[in-house]
Amino acid sequence: MRSVLPIALALGFLGLSACTPDEPTEVMLVIDGEFATPSEIDHLDITVTSPTGASLTTTATFDASNPGFPRTVGVVPGATIAGDYQVDVVAKLGTTLVVRNRATFRFTGSQIRMLRVDLLRACVAVNCGVSRTCGEGGLCDRPDVSTTDWHGLPAAQFDAGAATSPIVAP
Repeated sequence: MRSVLPIALALGFLGLSACTPDEPTEVMLVIDGEFATPSEIDHLDITVTSPTGASLTTTATFDASNPGFPRTVGVVPGATIAGDYQVDVVAKLGTTLVVRNRATFRFTGSQIRMLRVDLLRACVAVNCGVSRTCGEGGLCDRPDVSTTDWHGLPAAQFDAGAATSPIVAP
């Protein structure tokens, strides 16, 4: 798998009423995969679920204008910032599910953090149930993933080709 060199075409909207533009709170999802696009995967459905259970889904497409991995997608907090959020990334070819991965994260006030989500060939046809996700070697594990510092710069563009820019967590 290619190493992720997050191409920082990230996103703009840094909306949190408690923070100023100099103090953004955001999680940058860096989605990487071992699949050819758009021949093996032509789109991603990205769902963010809040601690209250509310969810929001957006779709990122792969085509001539939005080719290949990695993809970056920003998530900013909506009504609440506290608690565990879940992100579920489902890669599809047409209507056929190819692979999925999920992770949980927390927002860190006044920080932009990075959360890497890998879509691995070893995870094709692996069902880990609701409380687990597929990782290296196709093994099911807890979806808890630590965020790391984000070193890119927020910009007015959104590089994932997603329908919602950025994702405002419910």
